[in-house]
Amino acid sequence: MRFLRLLLFCLAGLSGLSVAAQSPARPSPVPASSPDQGQLLKGKLWTGTAARVWEDFKLPEKKRPARWDTPDDFEKWRKQNSTSDQSGLVGLRDSVRSYVKRSFGHENASPTELKTAILHEVGALNYRSRHVDKPKLAATLNALVPATVAGKDTTGKAEALAASATLPAAEPLAAPKGAIAAAQPARAGGADSGVSASPATADRQKLGSGSFPWSLVWAGLGGFLLGFVGSAVLRQFLRKQQALSQRASEQHPQVEPREARKLKAQESRIERLEQEAQELRQQNAQLRQQATQLQTASAKSRKTNPATNPPPPAALAAASVAEPVPVAPPTALLVFYAPVLDEPYLDQHQLKPDATPHHALKITLRPDQPDTADFEFNTSSDQQSLIEYRLNALRQYFDIAPFTGRPAAFVAAGPGTLTRHGDGWQVALKARLDVR
Repeated sequence: MRFLRLLLFCLAGLSGLSVAAQSPARPSPVPASSPDQGQLLKGKLWTGTAARVWEDFKLPEKKRPARWDTPDDFEKWRKQNSTSDQSGLVGLRDSVRSYVKRSFGHENASPTELKTAILHEVGALNYRSRHVDKPKLAATLNALVPATVAGKDTTGKAEALAASATLPAAEPLAAPKGAIAAAQPARAGGADSGVSASPATADRQKLGSGSFPWSLVWAGLGGFLLGFVGSAVLRQFLRKQQALSQRASEQHPQVEPREARKLKAQESRIERLEQEAQELRQQNAQLRQQATQLQTASAKSRKTNPATNPPPPAALAAASVAEPVPVAPPTALLVFYAPVLDEPYLDQHQLKPDATPHHALKITLRPDQPDTADFEFNTSSDQQSLIEYRLNALRQYFDIAPFTGRPAAFVAAGPGTLTRHGDGWQVALKARLDVR
């Protein structure tokens, strides 16, 4: 169930995202071709300051930064070296920004205001008791941005001086980035780096920044809610189905399959046969014991009563005339019981003197006829079990009258005959059964 709900959530979320992805995208503005002159000049101010700091602090040459064409390049370097900077330029940027806001009342500093802020705050830098040579730094920065005239920057003259100025050790590692910077859009980073950007640059930065993809967010949220509602509905439906199935099973109990009934019948038959085999073994042992006892008694009688000489014929004739010949007593019948098998044959050890509910045959033996026996249906047997499980076996021993449906009981209609065959008895004539 949990897996099904999770799968439904994922499918709904993916459908929402696909709808949002197919919606028309907001066209991105074309970036500016190159930064303006003010940005280039402020990048050179930071580059000249870094060159002065590296030379006065005697920092490792391999860690000296390349030239920064714009304040954005300086901002990238600051973020990459915020934890490993030894020059103090990372902290100087924050100090310069605070000074500009405090002294000039705004955050977008012009090149002249940036130069003033750097010269005011650079004295706080200290590395192993070494300080920045402030006069040399002022000479370098003044060469890039001269003093203002009537409160305005002499931009043209400053650009001419910036183009001809040579900064000491400002580019020790990399080639100029003018070509790369010309292909990148200008960023609105003057507030963070302590420098200002022109209005045109700020407009281009706002247009190039793009908008947050709220359509994707709303589509994903809608897909999630749809999946949650769908899973709740599915869960209620499954619960109702389970309750209905349980109620139906209680009202209509499941009928035992036919194969299960057959299996139970076979198991009961096996148990019955095992019991019969055990009883036959006991009966065989009893018969052997009785035969041994009879043999012993016969031998003793012959020893105690030896044969006498026969009387003469005259005496026999007189005795026959004088006394009547006694009649021999009738021969006693032997009755045994046996089960019905799948074949019309019975072993001798299967005949038992005591009847059980599983014995359907009643067998009568005559001592004067040792090779034949009569048999009939044992009415005291379990007829219901025989009708349900042993009807085909009964047909091996009995001719059953025709019937329709399920018979209720059997009635013996005539005896059958068994003949001795080896150590057992073979059906010579089937007995007859009537159906009640």
